[in-house]
Amino acid sequence: MLNEKEIQVSLAEWQMWKQHPTTVKVLEFLEAERSAQVQKLAFGGTLARPGLEIKETAETVGIIAGLGALLDDFEVELLMQIEEAQARKDEEKEED
Repeated sequence: MLNEKEIQVSLAEWQMWKQHPTTVKVLEFLEAERSAQVQKLAFGGTLARPGLEIKETAETVGIIAGLGALLDDFEVELLMQIEEAQARKDEEKEED
């Protein structure tokens, strides 16, 4: 879970960052890499070197999971954090 003190960004800032051309290129590259690793796993690419099948399969699964966390889970956590921070601010305004 993300800590509010670690990342402080508004929803508008996040959307602007995510639409920046450099960010788009990086995210597209990471998505393509994840897709390539899934294809490698699906079509037996980790079985090509005898004796290393388990190691290569584990590494490929780890890469896929890591990219999944970076591309999917991070954004979900960040958006939840932004929503929670906004709700707290709204509550504070109502109390005043």
